[in-house]
Amino acid sequence: MIKNFENVVGKVLSLLKPSSLICVGVCSALLSAEVSASPLLDSLSNRGSFTVNSSNSYDGPASSTLSFISTFSDGNLYQMDSITESAKGTNYSAFLISELACYDGNDIPGFANQFGTVDSSGKFSSIINTDKIDPIASGSFTAGAGSKFDFALKSPEGLFYSKDSKNTIDNGAAHMIAVKITKDGLLNLPSSLSLRNNGKPLSFQLFVGDTVLFLEDMLTSGNIASGLIPFAGDFDYNDMVVVVRASAVPEPSTMFLLGSAAIGMILRRKKNNLV
Repeated sequence: MIKNFENVVGKVLSLLKPSSLICVGVCSALLSAEVSASPLLDSLSNRGSFTVNSSNSYDGPASSTLSFISTFSDGNLYQMDSITESAKGTNYSAFLISELACYDGNDIPGFANQFGTVDSSGKFSSIINTDKIDPIASGSFTAGAGSKFDFALKSPEGLFYSKDSKNTIDNGAAHMIAVKITKDGLLNLPSSLSLRNNGKPLSFQLFVGDTVLFLEDMLTSGNIASGLIPFAGDFDYNDMVVVVRASAVPEPSTMFLLGSAAIGMILRRKKNNLV
């Protein structure tokens, strides 16, 4: 909605004289500040020497989506802590760009991972349910002003948080690692990393400010007994790869001010043309 509004405003601005753009410029600056503001990046803490050993992956050593994402990042791996919203709230969008997991609803019907949030009361809310869906699946939600929540993975093995210390069911193991996108660019993944994308390669536009989450859906040990599920987890962090994108909820007053200024300039121009 915000992007559509900006496109309309952009067309309006092209009709205005330079001397008429001062008020609209100020309003645009206010709107841009609201769109870019987000507590998402503030929740990231550097994991330091943490490494991912893709050679341990049950999917094979060539199954690492992380190596493709690193081109657009600062090279660090992060932990995502609990998020406390700003006074305005935030709109979040999530995109599933890769999935190499038995828990996708296909290999074992009825067993599927879900990516979502856990609020301060412990309630899980799903954003993306992977049951028989393909990349690029997406979902969204709005976090209210001042709310507190964690991103989480609801696996058939249990509920895993982005914050390691909350994974008490697995002795604080890391089930989610984060990468901060610092460079715009088109991500191209081979078909081997997008098996559910009808066997085709996948392309996705990344933007500065995006956060990419790499999820592990199995316990360190003691997983569900099945011919497809090993007893021990491989921690290759490719079971789900999700891009999270955030934008601040704009204040009604800012939207009204910008819209009023733009409409006012158009009416003024039309009036001048009639004289």
